[in-house]
Amino acid sequence: MPIWKRNLFVCWFGLFVAGIGMSQIAPVLPLYIQHLGVHNTSSIAQLSGIAFGVTYIISAIFSPIWGHFADKFGRKPMILRASLGMALIIGCMGFAPNVYVLIGLRLLEGAITGFSTACTALIATQTDKDHAGYALGTLSTRKYCRVFARSNYWRFHRREPWFSTGIFHNRCLADDFIYSIKWFGQSCFTIISDNGSRIVIDPFDKKIGYPLPNLEADIVTTSHNRSDHNNVSIVRGKFKHLDKPGQYLESGIVISGISTFHDNKGGAFRGKNIDAIKELYSL
Repeated sequence: MPIWKRNLFVCWFGLFVAGIGMSQIAPVLPLYIQHLGVHNTSSIAQLSGIAFGVTYIISAIFSPIWGHFADKFGRKPMILRASLGMALIIGCMGFAPNVYVLIGLRLLEGAITGFSTACTALIATQTDKDHAGYALGTLSTRKYCRVFARSNYWRFHRREPWFSTGIFHNRCLADDFIYSIKWFGQSCFTIISDNGSRIVIDPFDKKIGYPLPNLEADIVTTSHNRSDHNNVSIVRGKFKHLDKPGQYLESGIVISGISTFHDNKGGAFRGKNIDAIKELYSL
């Protein structure tokens, strides 16, 4: 086997496994921060954003530096440095005593960045001109294979069918994130987030004319108490029903309930609504 093919296989597999592991951090960050002793929902949301984003900010600073060292000392030493450093730091995250140590480790993770870019540079420089396009194209497929694997894991884990029973069904497969949205009519939606949590919004009753959907949820949000938006009896599962203003952290998802009026007369005719804003860290 030519050396470029061997390196392509090793780099593809390494990037595939590393990508799956790294993309699982975002959905569980809020729960882990709560486990570390932060219980205020606003603080959890803020600290989760900082812990998630600081890695990429620091990575943008250090990437050119590691690129310079790769040119000077070679791509393979940079791959070994980044992979071993990443494994060590992520392992230490499991032993973080508080959220500030966790953020520090996430910052350090950004500082030892360069695994993906070093792999790409290695394949590009070691592959002959006739096979360079094939090699780089093959290397890029690990993103879509990773997303496909994670998507189908949650599909089998939740026993989802391979067809949609909703009026409209959209599944987004982004680089690192997965979510599924189904619309059943009226204002009823199901959202399945990156970590597999199911959110049902405004389940309706049969009076409005649509067939009753088959719904199962971890979280149900309802805008108001009328039956066309609040038929929670059709939803299966041990779900949390959110129908009041406030901030909530449920199943790793921050949800803000905001009180609004149901008409343009200050609620004089139709009363108040609760608009639920879902902060899906996987979106």
